[in-house]
Amino acid sequence: ELAAAWTTILRPPAILRRLEDARLDLADDDRDPRQSSLRAVVDASLDLVAEPAPRIFARLGVFAGSFDEAAARAISGDENVLQALRRLADVSLVQVEADPDGEPRFDLLETVRAVARARLVAAGEADDLWRQHAAWYADRAVELADTVRTTTFSEQRAGARLADPNIDVALDRALDHGDGELAVRLAAALATRAVQTGVIRKPLARLRAAMELPVASSGVRSDGLNASVSLRAMLDETDGLTADARAALAEARRARDEIRIVRTLITIGNVTDDAAPYLEAAELADTIGYDWGAAIAWINLAETYRLAGQTDGALDAWARSEEAFGRRGDRVGVAGVLLGRGEHEIALGRVAEGVRDVGRAVAIFRTTPGVPSDVTWALSILALGHALAGDEEVAGRLLAEAADRVEAAETAEHIDWLQAGSVVLAARHPVVAARCLGAVERSLEETRPSGANRAILDASAAGIERRIGRARLDRERAAGHDAGGPATFVGAAKVVRRLAGTARGQVKGPFGSLSSREGEILAMLAEGRTDRDIAERLGISPKTASVHVSNLKAKLGVETRVEAALFARDRLGAGEGEAAGSGPAGEGSRGRT
Repeated sequence: ELAAAWTTILRPPAILRRLEDARLDLADDDRDPRQSSLRAVVDASLDLVAEPAPRIFARLGVFAGSFDEAAARAISGDENVLQALRRLADVSLVQVEADPDGEPRFDLLETVRAVARARLVAAGEADDLWRQHAAWYADRAVELADTVRTTTFSEQRAGARLADPNIDVALDRALDHGDGELAVRLAAALATRAVQTGVIRKPLARLRAAMELPVASSGVRSDGLNASVSLRAMLDETDGLTADARAALAEARRARDEIRIVRTLITIGNVTDDAAPYLEAAELADTIGYDWGAAIAWINLAETYRLAGQTDGALDAWARSEEAFGRRGDRVGVAGVLLGRGEHEIALGRVAEGVRDVGRAVAIFRTTPGVPSDVTWALSILALGHALAGDEEVAGRLLAEAADRVEAAETAEHIDWLQAGSVVLAARHPVVAARCLGAVERSLEETRPSGANRAILDASAAGIERRIGRARLDRERAAGHDAGGPATFVGAAKVVRRLAGTARGQVKGPFGSLSSREGEILAMLAEGRTDRDIAERLGISPKTASVHVSNLKAKLGVETRVEAALFARDRLGAGEGEAAGSGPAGEGSRGRT
């Protein structure tokens, strides 16, 4: 209302400039004195509440954006700050909303915040409160960064909280005041968010500015160097990476901080592709009980051994990583281990073991929100394994589901899907399979070649050549190479969906699609049939029926007949008694988990 009263002589841009430059001075002498200016309105509202609310209100001016109860208590110095916040909310000086957990978050309108800051400066408390604010948010940023860092896939809530404007402002104030210790702590924590989002350059510039300031703590210097190495590696700035990573390790050892030592050894392994730092990190993490560090070090070591052709070492490292993730109760971490190990086993020709591990990973990923790329990768590898095992129908359905998920996620990563497609399609559509092969090879030229992929691709090429000959293989392979992954994927996915369509309506369990016989048994379980009933209907012995039921429960991932019956009734409908593979085809039966 105060701004609108000036529109008779000022246009909106002019009013806006005055609001930005002197937002408290748009006074109106014709109004009630309590409403003659923004400052007067706020002062009149503060007159309605008793101390300590007015004093706490002034201290709230230090915040940028919203804040929670803990932050308000720390900055105000009042254990009963919630009472004051309630009174300030009653007179509309504080805005309140709920966070995802239902806890209150508080905020001030910018005009009201300006009044609070003016009162804070007038009280002579501004400098002390700004330093206190920066220190408190540095602690919070480090805590949130640890949460993001020690979660298998990026923990979105913790990562989002790192985007708090208060943390940004705290870093700006630390830089302005030349406080290197606070600035590096904040900038290194924000680097974790940068890795999560892929927005690198600005956080790296602020981190570099912070590291130019004096820093007393060896541990903080280690964090800054470590974060700098990680961000520069994402930008492919390779100069000095190894030297800085080793300098970070020296600082961590000087600080005698074993967790920092583990993290920095992992960083050295990341930038050098050397197994020794990973092994040292893994063994130290196991010794001190740092399960997250152990899990990451062992899984990275397994990949390093795999690329070096050290199969026994890789399998042992995967097993150790699985144990560490298991101790943390981290199912997604366990699934990642199973997927990596299973893919390697398939490439080595241990197809049954690989299908088992990847099938378990798929079951976990399917029930875990937030990991779409992992689901598509795992489905593609599982399809590949089933194709190599000769189960083309299952392979086709899995690859069709993966294609649907790739398109839904709008991901540009097609390499694993195309690799599986080159094997799944080899028998029925060798020309399309050859094009998939060429597209994968182009992708491998643009990334680091994988020994496991190469072995599978060579076997796929040999199978395709037997069907269409060397000359045709070379032509179609070149066509796929020239078209690239995304274009080849579109055409191949249509073919895979047609193949999978012939089997629509067949029930699929978490550990693989069911055979027609298993589908019949599942339908009878839905009817409450015993093993003897099943045996009589199918003309088999009760013992054989019991074995079929046990195998069926394993595929469904259930432990009892009741759970299997509930699964069947969910898929088939209670009491239909219809064989799982013989029901009417339809979109509704596909992809349900």
